[in-house]
Amino acid sequence: MKKFNLNELIWFLVLLTLSLYIFFMIYTGKIYILIHPKMKVYLIIGFIILFIFTIMQFPKIFTIPDRGGLKKNNLIFIFAVAMLMIAGNINVSSTYLEFKGVNLFPYYDDHEVKEKHNHETSIPSGIIELKDENFYCYLEDIQKNIDDYIGREVQVEGMVYAKKNMNNNSFIVTRLVMNCCAADSQYIGVTCTYYGGNVKTNTWVNIKGTVTKNTIKDSKGRDRVVPEVKVNSIEKIKEPNNLFIYQN
Repeated sequence: MKKFNLNELIWFLVLLTLSLYIFFMIYTGKIYILIHPKMKVYLIIGFIILFIFTIMQFPKIFTIPDRGGLKKNNLIFIFAVAMLMIAGNINVSSTYLEFKGVNLFPYYDDHEVKEKHNHETSIPSGIIELKDENFYCYLEDIQKNIDDYIGREVQVEGMVYAKKNMNNNSFIVTRLVMNCCAADSQYIGVTCTYYGGNVKTNTWVNIKGTVTKNTIKDSKGRDRVVPEVKVNSIEKIKEPNNLFIYQN
């Protein structure tokens, strides 16, 4: 009897496809749209283990198959691999932004207690530059200590988002921040006022202006004081390859 097990072949192909895809994601850096860079070492360990299982699976292809026919549970794993590949092509859009919302308020929990983070913020004197590596930390400190930064010049890179209820001269510059993985990501941003013309949603910009403050209502109808940038100039920039920034 010829030894060829179709079920084992399908399972081998699932493992091989998953192994190659994870390797591709790590090699190209695209994995960081799914997980925080601090998780890379665990992913590499997982990849090595998965690749070993893939090698061990190969000889099982040449075994006598079960009489039960094709295993339907293989479809579950094929579907899971397909979903992972789709997730790897995630992109920020206005629709996704509408769904996630933007965090404009200081970082408090439900009991109004400030969260503790494992970083210490030290914003140097001069122009405040909110870029990939410091956007989260700097914005958090400005939100918590608004009065200390009123009048300071600021430069912000991010994506423009304009809510439907905002006036024509207002918009939000947002970034998508990740704590551990894409599932816990959230948009953070700062409101801006600009009288030099309308700026389209989804446009990536580098804005320059002055820190001011504004009072807006949160989702519970409470007044919140938030930092706002009075924009002096706007420069359109290229959308970054990686749309995420990372919480330290």
